[in-house]
Amino acid sequence: MTLYNFMKMLHVIVAIVFAGGLFARQVIRSYARTIDDVVWFAHLSRAAAYVENVMVKPGSLIIVVLGVIQARLGGIPIFGFLSGGDQNWLLASTALYLAALLLVPFVFIPKGRAFRPLLDAGLSQGRITPELRLAMNDRTVALAHHLETAAVLVVLVLMVLKPF
Repeated sequence: MTLYNFMKMLHVIVAIVFAGGLFARQVIRSYARTIDDVVWFAHLSRAAAYVENVMVKPGSLIIVVLGVIQARLGGIPIFGFLSGGDQNWLLASTALYLAALLLVPFVFIPKGRAFRPLLDAGLSQGRITPELRLAMNDRTVALAHHLETAAVLVVLVLMVLKPF
């Protein structure tokens, strides 16, 4: 096995773990939103956070490092036409990845900071408060997660098909 193929294998494995973590996290969060018991909701929220911390966060960093190494080994121009290359699927993938990454500081972190006190208040009252329920169904967070999922799916398609 060549070093290129070995790196490609690792990159694909990490992509599977990363994407699987994203989807698993969303399934857990989706189910949690249907729960009326605040303790169960808190447990499911912790489970989703665990998946995030074990699969999604590390995967999002490792996948980039392995992708850059693989591109360098394969002579694939990361910046496509901007660096004189004739393949632009990696440039499009990189742009989508970075766009999805911007959701973290602009949506997920601020909304998460606002959510935690609401969950703590619900736990102290022993019920899902109206404010907590509203935060659980926040449309901005839902849209951001949909955009994140769409970006990952498109990047996976670009990785496999390399259409341009």
